[in-house]
Amino acid sequence: SVTQRMGRLELQQQTSLVLRWARRESTMAVHRRAHRALQEYATIYGALALPASELQLAHFLVWLLCLRDPTLDVATVELYSSVLSEWHNTCASVLQLPLANPCSSALIRTLLRSARRGLKRVAKRKEPYTAPQLVRMLHAGFDLTTVGGLHDRLLFCFCLFGPLRPGVRDHQPDGGLQCDQRPSQPHGAARD
Repeated sequence: SVTQRMGRLELQQQTSLVLRWARRESTMAVHRRAHRALQEYATIYGALALPASELQLAHFLVWLLCLRDPTLDVATVELYSSVLSEWHNTCASVLQLPLANPCSSALIRTLLRSARRGLKRVAKRKEPYTAPQLVRMLHAGFDLTTVGGLHDRLLFCFCLFGPLRPGVRDHQPDGGLQCDQRPSQPHGAARD
């Protein structure tokens, strides 16, 4: 009857609402980016987006790692792969279809493992600022229209106002003790 159909529609809407709470908004944003990337790949290469075959998913992952502009790092590609894996598992469960999950195949696992080994981004070691560099930055001024200029200004604020922050005791060479203070007793020690 119409009442039963309306009741089922209301249940479906409430179920969708409750399922939205299952993931944080930031996680949902990652899911949306993964699906947009897959749609972009499908449009460029004329491929069917979802459900994906094992070979199509392998090509998609290689495209993300090597050909897409900008290319993605291995950790992001692994995250996108897990998003697509979850999509395939959910569809198979909800639709009760024999839908294979290509992300669990040996080809995809091997591809991701070899990408982790071969496409690692080398971490750039940061050198600490020296006093002459800080003086040059101070004399040059801060270009507040760039991220670097804002970063430099923030660095100087931390250096200048750091000792004045709440909770910081006297910055004296003897550890901050004043003449009228005694060092605190260790916990549980007897007091005079």
